[in-house]
Amino acid sequence: VLSLGLKIGEGEGRDRLGRFYSYYTIEEIEALLAAAAFTLRDRDEGAGAGLSGEVSPWVVVRAHA
Repeated sequence: VLSLGLKIGEGEGRDRLGRFYSYYTIEEIEALLAAAAFTLRDRDEGAGAGLSGEVSPWVVVRAHA
């Protein structure tokens, strides 16, 4: 089982603490998993404040080969 936890969005950028992020949409994540021969099991979505205090949307995706 593969479990991925990612902030979702589009593009790239740094947060207020200078950490660099590359953002993906849920559709992009699912397409990349399918292209790598993974089958999506389930996903959870939400939003929360990170270490920088900014609220960001996130997804946890579970898949298997």
